Amino acid sequence: MRARRTLLNSGLAIGLLLAGAPAVEAQDLAGSWRIALRGCVRGAMQLSITERSPTEIEVTGYGITLGLGEFFEVPPQTLTADRRKVLGTIGLEDESGAAIAALDWLSGGVTEGRGALQGRGALTARGITKCVRLRGRRTSEHMGVLAGRGERIRSQGDYFRARRYNLVVAPDRVLNGFPAFEFRGLGDGTIRGTPTRLVTIEGRVIVDHQHRVWGRFESRDLGAGTLKGRLRPLDEIPHVRMKSDTLPPFKIRGPLPEAISPIIAVSPTEIFDFGVVPAGDTSEPAEFTVTNLGVGTLTGTATVDDDVFKISGADYSVPDGDTATVAVTFEPEETGQVGGVLSFSGGGGAERALAGRGDAAQLTVDVPEDGVLDFGEVEVGSSAQLTITVTNSGDAPISGLAEVDRATERAGFLLLDDDPTGPGQVPVPAIPFELDKEQSLDFEVVFAPTDLELLAGSVEFNTGEPDEFRLETVPLTGTGVEPDATP
Repeated sequence: MRARRTLLNSGLAIGLLLAGAPAVEAQDLAGSWRIALRGCVRGAMQLSITERSPTEIEVTGYGITLGLGEFFEVPPQTLTADRRKVLGTIGLEDESGAAIAALDWLSGGVTEGRGALQGRGALTARGITKCVRLRGRRTSEHMGVLAGRGERIRSQGDYFRARRYNLVVAPDRVLNGFPAFEFRGLGDGTIRGTPTRLVTIEGRVIVDHQHRVWGRFESRDLGAGTLKGRLRPLDEIPHVRMKSDTLPPFKIRGPLPEAISPIIAVSPTEIFDFGVVPAGDTSEPAEFTVTNLGVGTLTGTATVDDDVFKISGADYSVPDGDTATVAVTFEPEETGQVGGVLSFSGGGGAERALAGRGDAAQLTVDVPEDGVLDFGEVEVGSSAQLTITVTNSGDAPISGLAEVDRATERAGFLLLDDDPTGPGQVPVPAIPFELDKEQSLDFEVVFAPTDLELLAGSVEFNTGEPDEFRLETVPLTGTGVEPDATP
């Protein structure tokens, strides 16, 4: 059964992002990189870099150049690195482990703020040295689905022509998938003007960071050679375009509309803004729905690049046509705007932009200049009332509790709240409250002394959570005196 593509996710919001997204440091070389080889050498390379020390990195990977004409391996080896430069020689080997070339990395590194890897060097092979420029980005599967099957692929050129050629492009099984792909083709065509039945072709390509492909093909009918071109999604469907280095060359191009693997779709598709959340608090969860629009089981993991965003249900395994939910919360520890990227692996991958603002809850209390609410002298057996006005002067709503502790209550201080059984007010030890931005609220405090002495206590305004994060405390004082015996 064929599964048609109806939606493709490729991180469309990321280009719009995030003034608050963290920049990549110049010395941050560790990770996996897709590198285009330019200049006198044309090709691509997948390079994994591990930082062994502040001055040494280990590299390993694979790639191909049109000049070498075959895929090469980069066995583990050490280079010199500092904040701005990468220096050293990378030995390249064929699949049997024999040395075939040496790449001298003479200058370059990670560019400040952009996260791009740039360098200059020289490639020596078969006794010939050629200049090479290296341009790369960190490897990410979030380029949309690039695998598929097409039955209307065209081949053009004097060497090989076909109007309805069958081609399958799939993640490479030997090189563990992205950014390496294997392809297989079969169909009738014309070779050098001679009609030929069941022309076969197969090979492997590597996709660089700009969707260009570089690879090698073999065919019992067409021989063997290298090719270059592009593999990218157009109108939500992957398109392939490859040109051989044969004389004369042939071109293979067309759409791959039939799904052969899982396809991920994530909603919502736009940037998700958590708004303003007080520092130390946790936002309401944002739910992202992961749907498998392809065939087979979609397996993957959701990750985020800033730990102020927390993920629940990060791992998913979704049969075709089914969905899973990933929940994300925003837990700022400091004030200020924060941006992040939520990444989903598998099925072509997807990315979603996250944003939020951490703000300190700010409660302004209107009290006398000395900060103490003093009731003065109050006769034992009677009471006095004073008002505390609180205002939310921060950028976030505040939900909390105004309360007096037991010592304050024993001293005769309580809060006045509306009587739930009728009109009037009753003394209580605590009152919950909610304040929007710039909203104010009056709290009535009553002092009813039972002892003839100076008494003290406090009213505390806190979040009401178990950890009782304190927002503001107002000291209370008052003196109990004997009732006036004058009739």
